[in-house]
Amino acid sequence: MNLIIDQGNTFCKLALFQDDDLQHYYKVENAQIETLKTSLSSFNIERAILSSVGDEIALKTMLEGLNIALVCFNSASKLPIKVNYETPETLGLDRIAAAVGAWKLSPDTINLIIDIGTAVTYDMVTPENGFIGGNIAPGLDMRLGAMHHFTQRLPLLERCDTHNHFGKSTAEAMQNGAQKGVLAEINHYIDYANIEYGGVSVFLTGGDASYFEKMIKSDIFAVPNLLMIGLLEILKIN
Repeated sequence: MNLIIDQGNTFCKLALFQDDDLQHYYKVENAQIETLKTSLSSFNIERAILSSVGDEIALKTMLEGLNIALVCFNSASKLPIKVNYETPETLGLDRIAAAVGAWKLSPDTINLIIDIGTAVTYDMVTPENGFIGGNIAPGLDMRLGAMHHFTQRLPLLERCDTHNHFGKSTAEAMQNGAQKGVLAEINHYIDYANIEYGGVSVFLTGGDASYFEKMIKSDIFAVPNLLMIGLLEILKIN
């Protein structure tokens, strides 16, 4: 059994795979990582891979106590796909892992990976050239927060489903602008990718994927664990 770990600044997500099958999934605050020690000790875990942007000390200490061999994913790790990017050392590890996950699920198609979270990333993977590039844009909450931060009179709002295409109040206008802006952007990238490359497979993932999934007009594959699937493939060759 393999342990896949995606550690952010606040939360840590852990997935246990038997071969390619996801068996167990945990999400805890980094400060509570020690609470998983008993649960993890009950499994026969051979290896683990860690992708982290947070403080790894407590996590590494726990894994050492469980005698689990750990691979730390970084820009020097071996990958099953090529990375055609001018500054690979600056490419987010989450973007690489999600790209590998899409390649694993659909290795013979051109893939567009849309990861919707604090930011929205749009990345392209082809069978011949691997990761060929992508774009980064503000996510929904970031857009709402920016309107408040950079103006004097616009309020700080939470997301809200609206019923009018054009807002009937300032609050609704801001919520519409943020939500429909993200949605229009997503649909644009899908349309462009299909025109430019033809027959693109679209993978939707990230914390806000479920929020936008029902609104997207194109056929997509919603894969919440895409990053974990990619990390598992990276672990296999490192």
